[in-house]
Amino acid sequence: MDEVNASRELGVRLVQAAERLKADFAEAILPFELSVPAARALLLMDEPVPMRVLSDRLTCDQSYITRIADELEGRGFIQRVPGADRRVQLLKLTRSGIRMRESVFAAVTANNRVQLHLSRAEREQLDHLVALLLGD
Repeated sequence: MDEVNASRELGVRLVQAAERLKADFAEAILPFELSVPAARALLLMDEPVPMRVLSDRLTCDQSYITRIADELEGRGFIQRVPGADRRVQLLKLTRSGIRMRESVFAAVTANNRVQLHLSRAEREQLDHLVALLLGD
Protein backbone atom coordinates (compact mmCIF):
# COMPACT_ATOMS: atom_id res chain seq x y z
CA MET A 1 0.00 0.00 0.00
CA ASP A 2 1.45 3.38 -0.95
CA GLU A 3 1.81 6.29 1.52
CA VAL A 4 -1.26 8.19 0.28
CA ASN A 5 -3.54 5.17 0.60
CA ALA A 6 -2.02 4.25 3.95
CA SER A 7 -2.66 7.79 5.25
CA ARG A 8 -6.19 7.74 3.91
CA GLU A 9 -6.89 4.38 5.55
CA LEU A 10 -5.47 5.60 8.84
CA GLY A 11 -7.68 8.69 8.65
CA VAL A 12 -10.75 6.53 8.02
CA ARG A 13 -9.88 4.30 10.99
CA LEU A 14 -9.33 7.29 13.28
CA VAL A 15 -12.75 8.67 12.36
CA GLN A 16 -14.34 5.24 12.87
CA ALA A 17 -12.71 4.94 16.30
CA ALA A 18 -13.86 8.43 17.29
CA GLU A 19 -17.40 7.69 16.14
CA ARG A 20 -17.45 4.41 18.07
CA LEU A 21 -16.24 6.18 21.22
CA LYS A 22 -18.90 8.87 20.79
CA ALA A 23 -21.61 6.22 20.36
CA ASP A 24 -20.39 4.35 23.44
CA PHE A 25 -20.52 7.59 25.45
CA ALA A 26 -24.05 8.34 24.28
CA GLU A 27 -25.19 4.83 25.16
CA ALA A 28 -23.57 4.98 28.62
CA ILE A 29 -25.38 8.19 29.55
CA LEU A 30 -28.84 7.13 28.30
CA PRO A 31 -30.09 6.13 31.77
CA PHE A 32 -29.35 9.63 33.10
CA GLU A 33 -31.56 11.41 30.55
CA LEU A 34 -28.88 14.00 29.85
CA SER A 35 -27.88 15.37 26.48
CA VAL A 36 -24.39 14.38 25.36
CA PRO A 37 -23.10 17.97 25.66
CA ALA A 38 -24.55 18.31 29.18
CA ALA A 39 -22.94 15.03 30.27
CA ARG A 40 -19.61 16.10 28.78
CA ALA A 41 -19.89 19.44 30.59
CA LEU A 42 -20.55 17.71 33.91
CA LEU A 43 -17.44 15.59 33.47
CA LEU A 44 -15.34 18.69 32.78
CA MET A 45 -16.54 20.63 35.82
CA ASP A 46 -14.27 19.60 38.66
CA GLU A 47 -14.33 23.13 40.05
CA PRO A 48 -16.38 26.28 39.38
CA VAL A 49 -15.66 27.23 35.80
CA PRO A 50 -16.36 30.32 33.70
CA MET A 51 -18.77 29.65 30.85
CA ARG A 52 -16.12 30.81 28.36
CA VAL A 53 -13.62 28.23 29.65
CA LEU A 54 -16.22 25.49 29.44
CA SER A 55 -17.02 26.45 25.84
CA ASP A 56 -13.30 26.14 25.04
CA ARG A 57 -13.09 22.73 26.71
CA LEU A 58 -16.15 21.51 24.82
CA THR A 59 -15.02 23.20 21.60
CA CYS A 60 -18.38 24.82 21.06
CA ASP A 61 -19.80 28.31 20.73
CA GLN A 62 -20.31 30.23 23.96
CA SER A 63 -24.00 30.74 23.17
CA TYR A 64 -24.44 26.95 23.17
CA ILE A 65 -23.00 26.79 26.70
CA THR A 66 -25.98 28.85 27.84
CA ARG A 67 -28.32 26.06 26.66
CA ILE A 68 -26.18 23.43 28.36
CA ALA A 69 -26.10 25.49 31.56
CA ASP A 70 -29.88 25.94 31.40
CA GLU A 71 -30.34 22.17 31.10
CA LEU A 72 -28.01 21.42 34.02
CA GLU A 73 -29.42 24.21 36.18
CA GLY A 74 -32.97 23.09 35.44
CA ARG A 75 -32.08 19.63 36.74
CA GLY A 76 -30.48 21.12 39.87
CA PHE A 77 -26.97 19.99 38.94
CA ILE A 78 -25.31 23.40 38.73
CA GLN A 79 -25.77 26.93 39.91
CA ARG A 80 -24.52 30.11 38.34
CA VAL A 81 -22.37 32.11 40.74
CA PRO A 82 -20.52 35.39 40.24
CA GLY A 83 -16.78 35.17 39.72
CA ALA A 84 -14.14 37.46 41.22
CA ASP A 85 -14.92 39.76 38.29
CA ARG A 86 -18.70 40.19 38.54
CA ARG A 87 -18.97 40.31 34.75
CA VAL A 88 -17.96 36.64 34.64
CA GLN A 89 -20.42 33.97 35.71
CA LEU A 90 -19.09 30.69 37.00
CA LEU A 91 -20.88 27.38 36.73
CA LYS A 92 -20.60 25.45 39.97
CA LEU A 93 -21.76 21.91 40.64
CA THR A 94 -24.35 21.46 43.37
CA ARG A 95 -24.25 18.44 45.70
CA SER A 96 -26.72 16.77 43.37
CA GLY A 97 -24.49 17.70 40.43
CA ILE A 98 -21.45 16.18 42.11
CA ARG A 99 -23.36 12.91 42.66
CA MET A 100 -24.57 12.95 39.04
CA ARG A 101 -21.04 13.67 37.80
CA GLU A 102 -19.74 10.66 39.76
CA SER A 103 -22.52 8.43 38.40
CA VAL A 104 -21.94 9.56 34.81
CA PHE A 105 -18.19 9.09 35.21
CA ALA A 106 -18.66 5.54 36.52
CA ALA A 107 -21.04 4.64 33.69
CA VAL A 108 -18.81 6.09 30.99
CA THR A 109 -15.64 4.45 32.29
CA ALA A 110 -17.25 1.04 32.91
CA ASN A 111 -17.18 0.11 29.22
CA ASN A 112 -14.60 2.51 27.90
CA ARG A 113 -12.90 0.88 24.91
CA VAL A 114 -9.67 2.77 25.48
CA GLN A 115 -9.51 1.56 29.07
CA LEU A 116 -10.62 -1.99 28.28
CA HIS A 117 -8.54 -2.68 25.16
CA LEU A 118 -5.31 -0.77 25.71
CA SER A 119 -2.61 -1.23 28.30
CA ARG A 120 -1.44 1.73 30.34
CA ALA A 121 1.62 2.06 28.10
CA GLU A 122 -0.55 1.95 24.97
CA ARG A 123 -2.91 4.59 26.42
CA GLU A 124 0.06 6.84 27.19
CA GLN A 125 1.41 6.33 23.68
CA LEU A 126 -2.01 7.05 22.16
CA ASP A 127 -2.33 10.19 24.27
CA HIS A 128 1.07 11.36 23.02
CA LEU A 129 0.18 10.64 19.39
CA VAL A 130 -3.20 12.36 19.60
CA ALA A 131 -1.53 15.40 21.21
CA LEU A 132 0.88 15.52 18.26
CA LEU A 133 -2.02 15.38 15.80
CA LEU A 134 -3.78 18.18 17.66
CA GLY A 135 -0.63 20.28 17.77
CA ASP A 136 -0.42 20.25 21.57
